Amino acid sequence: MYGYPDKSKLPLAGTNIPATKFSNKERGYVMRRITALLVAVMLMIGLGAYGLMTFGSAGAAQELTRIQAPSKSTISVAGWGEAKGEPDVAVVSLGVESEGVSAGEAQAENNRAMEAVIASLSQLKIPNEHIKTEFFSLHPDRRYDKETGGETVVGYRAVNQVVVTVMEIDQLGQVIDAAISAGANRVNSVQHGLQQEGALLDAALEAAVADAQRKAEVIARAAGVEVVRILTLSEPGTNQTSYRDGLMYAKAESLGGGVPVQPGQVSVKAGVEVVFEVTPVE
Repeated sequence: MYGYPDKSKLPLAGTNIPATKFSNKERGYVMRRITALLVAVMLMIGLGAYGLMTFGSAGAAQELTRIQAPSKSTISVAGWGEAKGEPDVAVVSLGVESEGVSAGEAQAENNRAMEAVIASLSQLKIPNEHIKTEFFSLHPDRRYDKETGGETVVGYRAVNQVVVTVMEIDQLGQVIDAAISAGANRVNSVQHGLQQEGALLDAALEAAVADAQRKAEVIARAAGVEVVRILTLSEPGTNQTSYRDGLMYAKAESLGGGVPVQPGQVSVKAGVEVVFEVTPVE
């Protein structure tokens, strides 16, 4: 309904033609075109904002649904189990302590006695790989001198200790006797254990799970709920094996003749952590 302006009256690029050259009709046309362009831009911005608001509202609704979703009621307990068995291996720590006026004399005497001890163990068919040096020391013996207020070296002491693994546990007493007869004058400890503890560990784990189940039932009953099922079960790696110490440190003079050794039992302990789902009693 509106006519286009006369192109001959429009300004050319690079020219500076005063605005008064346009007619009122032409100026109106330009203003209407600018207004239409601004309306289109505002409409596009409005639609984009509406889309963002819609997407944000949907995301918020989903988040709200996630937060408000009811969670399961649970009981968390720890269970412990223990299994005992007869040991079938023993480890004894023994050695030789020697004295001498000089370091060389003390060491030489110690070497002689320890070689005799190892030879006696070999005669009992204890393999070399089951005899391991645990500790060796050579140091001066010092005595306090009241006259000088200082210390005086009065000799030297050598100590050599080995760990012997006895696979035939009934042979343990015989091993200790033979070592002492050959020159060993220190017996530090005796431990009894198992060559394979897998069966006892399995029994301990079964007892631990049963203990956890029992605890959960007791707690649920006291709380007025009932156990539905196990949600998670983990074994935190707290298994322990208790080895019985049959003999602690002693000098050979106090041991007397034969050495009676009672192996007792070996204990294997295991623990589990269990989360149970519970529900109200209907």
